[in-house]
Formats: sequence, structure tokens, C-alpha cells
Amino acid sequence: MNEQQLHIALSTSPDIIQLVNSDDIYNGYLPESAKLPAVTFYYVSSDPDNTLHDGYTGHALSRYSINVWSKSYPQIQELRAAVKAAMAGHVLQSDIPLHEPDNQLYRFVLDYTLYD
Repeated sequence: MNEQQLHIALSTSPDIIQLVNSDDIYNGYLPESAKLPAVTFYYVSSDPDNTLHDGYTGHALSRYSINVWSKSYPQIQELRAAVKAAMAGHVLQSDIPLHEPDNQLYRFVLDYTLYD
């Protein structure tokens, strides 16, 4: 799954779209003007798939960070669960709370490994 496919998966998930407008799902960082709740995602790294005979196969295990944002703790929990449901079948590497008390934002970072 590449970045474009990830964006499509997130922006067409019924569970996510019940909580977030598809225009509020961003590839990259959260814009200052973003409406909340919102989802951001970005590419982190990849581990190329190689064989001893042919070398690089054209595929990789790529790590993506999906961030969910809200001003409400119950809502962030719903959105976090919706992302996990949309990403079922993929490897969840970490689930980290990174709340921002100064901005009164709740945030969870979900890191996934996806085969591309």
C-alpha cells in the first residue's frame, strides 16, 4: 500500500467518515487552519524486499504514521478505534498518546507497517 492508497483507505472508511470530513484527512502535517477532528498520515521509512538471486524486488515493508486529532477525549477514542478498524489486516507497530496540553489537543499516533 502506497501513500495514495492509504489516503483512499482512510478517506473512504465508513467508520472514519462518520467522525471526520474526508477533506480533514491530510497527507503530512496538520494545517493550522484544520477543522477538528482530523487525521494526518505520513511515510516514515521502508525496508526493501530483496532476494538473494534478484536483489530488490520492487516491493518493501513501509512504515507509516497515522495521527488522530481532537479536542475531545471521547471523540479521539472513537476516531482511534475507527482508524484501527480501517487498518485491520495491517501490522500495528505502536499506539502512542501524544496529547498537547498547551493547545488543548488530544492526539494518538498509530504506526503501521504496510506492504508496498
